[in-house]
Amino acid sequence: MESKFKKQLREIIDNPAFSESFVFERISELLANKAQFSTQNLKEPSTLNSLLNNSISFLKSETKDYDYKSNISSLDAITGGFGMGEFVIIGARPGMGKSLFLQYLMLQGARKFPVLYFTLDSGKDELMLRLISSLTEIEHSLIKKRIISNEQWKLIERVKKDLENLPIYVSDDVPPSMQMFKALCKKYIEENGVKVIYIDFLQLMGSLRYRNQRELELSYISRELKSLARENNVCIIATSQLSRSCETRGGAKYPVLSDLRESGSFEQDADKVLFLYRAEYYGFNEDENGNSMKNIMEIDVAKNRNGFVGRAKVKHNLPFGGILPYVPFEAEMKFNPNRLREIDDSDALF
Repeated sequence: MESKFKKQLREIIDNPAFSESFVFERISELLANKAQFSTQNLKEPSTLNSLLNNSISFLKSETKDYDYKSNISSLDAITGGFGMGEFVIIGARPGMGKSLFLQYLMLQGARKFPVLYFTLDSGKDELMLRLISSLTEIEHSLIKKRIISNEQWKLIERVKKDLENLPIYVSDDVPPSMQMFKALCKKYIEENGVKVIYIDFLQLMGSLRYRNQRELELSYISRELKSLARENNVCIIATSQLSRSCETRGGAKYPVLSDLRESGSFEQDADKVLFLYRAEYYGFNEDENGNSMKNIMEIDVAKNRNGFVGRAKVKHNLPFGGILPYVPFEAEMKFNPNRLREIDDSDALF
């Protein structure tokens, strides 16, 4: 008698309506599920005593090698930083600076351990030019046209020296299936010690599993990313486009969790959800207390499974196509590119 597993394989292979890539995806999933339910691959349950001892050891430990902070003091006071095994979403409407903020977090993470960055919204070369622009405060348009003075070249050389040895792996090509994507990530986790994976942005990811069913597809992608983070003890931080709902609201246009575009699974699966908001973008030049909102970005921690929620304020520098200076709002500091060498060993910038 034919087993259920073999019957499922035959139904997939013999169906002429399925493309070769779809057949490959479904077979991969069946094999993964078969292995998952094999008793020899299941983890043994832990005793309460062993879990208690592990927790006590963690609380006594002074090292936090697998957590990292944004170095934006007001934000870290809310989130406590980003932890391994977490799936974090950064949501915003177009033009708010979510890609630039993700690049900032990438530089923060790379100061501590190897990171993997997927730039789906633009190519690898474009990403590098924007980083150079943001770190030197040379206008992006001038860099694109290669109109660079001798003094600016000195700044670029300093940035090159500062960044060239950071363990950052960049890809602008994502495999068409989640099985392939996860295999690629695991390769870099195992071979290069990657601890943080950045994705810019979620809506540009795809899967062969749910063709023409976008909401189901994104829900599947969300679950797989959460699973990838937990199973490999890495942090995954991804940007997400928001729906137009916030644009139609009266008064302030602050995003809410239901604005996460196309899938409610993002809200459910994410350990942290951060929204980026610039009142200036909507024509609000002052907050409710009369403080200027010019060049101010608010980071709204709308969900935090392991901590508090709240809002933090930072300065942005969008005219240069970059994220610097990103410093706590209350400090009112300016970043001086000439000090790159002086602060090379400091966590103050990255």
